[in-house]
Amino acid sequence: MKKALPWMAALCLAARLAADPASGPMLYPHGSPQATGSVPVHASMGGTSTLIVALLAAAAGGWLWWNRTRGNPRWSGPSQKLLSVAETKPLGNRQYLVVAAYGKRRFLLGVCPSKIELLSPLDDSTS
Repeated sequence: MKKALPWMAALCLAARLAADPASGPMLYPHGSPQATGSVPVHASMGGTSTLIVALLAAAAGGWLWWNRTRGNPRWSGPSQKLLSVAETKPLGNRQYLVVAAYGKRRFLLGVCPSKIELLSPLDDSTS
């Protein structure tokens, strides 16, 4: 979902820019439209383009939500977590013994505020 955030922000910005193009300053190459009697081309396009951009943004959001909820591995990240903390034992004064597992391997770590140290790799018979 973090990868989709910039796309959604860009779509919102496009919707905002398309919402009311006449609200900002307009530059006309041959004077003002009141002096020449012409009407700006975009005057009738504001509502239509806003609707189109809003529908595209809703469709993109729905597509992202659908891909996320149906369990597409491309969008859901890694299927299994390899790194985990199996057990923690506090020793006092912000010091801990930690059994960390990575895949099928386990390690005994000593953790204190200034450092983390590997005390021993654990074999499969140690539980």
